[in-house]
Amino acid sequence: MHEQLPYFDCSSSYTVPILDTLWTVLQTANLSLASSVSDDEWRRLNAGRSTLDRHSAAGLYVVLAGFGGAGMWYGYSHVSDCKDAKNALMMRMAGGAGPRGPGTWPPAAVPARPPPAPAKPAEPDIMKEVPDKPPQLY
Repeated sequence: MHEQLPYFDCSSSYTVPILDTLWTVLQTANLSLASSVSDDEWRRLNAGRSTLDRHSAAGLYVVLAGFGGAGMWYGYSHVSDCKDAKNALMMRMAGGAGPRGPGTWPPAAVPARPPPAPAKPAEPDIMKEVPDKPPQLY
């Protein structure tokens, strides 16, 4: 779609996908904790703070981590697509045909200019032709 537009804007910041990543890590840590302790230990750790039992909390953490993972996937792929589209727009605006390949080292030699064409021989100027010696008269 963006190929037909003369200009467009999209988010090329990784801030939101990084926040989704942190959210997913947090929910995965919660899931690990809920899965690794016993029911008695869960009640002791959450005395008066949680109304969910350990199994319900683990299910909730799976769902929340799943949403975070989906947000991460969407965010990172969207930012990547946006950056690719902006690069393609820049190439179109610069008149380039497409993405350039990787550079090579050493750089390719620039073809030398051909030597200039030889100058056309000058026509003799008859007004300037003066003999070195005046003609001798006998």
